[in-house]
Amino acid sequence: QRGGRLRQQRHDDPRAELRDHLTRHIARFLRDPVVEVRSLIRIGLLGEVDRPGFYFVTTDGLVSDAIMMAGGPTREADLTKATVRRGATVLWERAEFRGALTEGKTLDQLGLRSGDEIVIGERKRGRLDNVLRVAGFLSGIALGIYGATQIGR
Repeated sequence: QRGGRLRQQRHDDPRAELRDHLTRHIARFLRDPVVEVRSLIRIGLLGEVDRPGFYFVTTDGLVSDAIMMAGGPTREADLTKATVRRGATVLWERAEFRGALTEGKTLDQLGLRSGDEIVIGERKRGRLDNVLRVAGFLSGIALGIYGATQIGR
């Protein structure tokens, strides 16, 4: 009965099955091999990250490490507005995701699979931010024009 239970556990855990298979295969060439199996999934890290895109990450990796693979949050990022989506369905709402991030959860613990997306939200800009941004843009143009007129003198 014990052997049957062990076989059932291995059948339920594909990583254990793969590890056992690889260990047996490699043991034909090496004595007492130690094999570690890590599964990868491809997830989208989108929104306010430095390098948005799809990345291959280990399922036992931390969510925060996955975000750092994409260059980390931008200056405009608001991690309290991050969500996790699978297609059009939101798997993890803002507050739930923030809790998972704070607790140091892994992608496996969040139940993520290939194709899921972590979307980092944008910090709401105040009116002053927008005014300063436009003022900086206009002063840059004015200084450029002034500099161009002074070159010929």
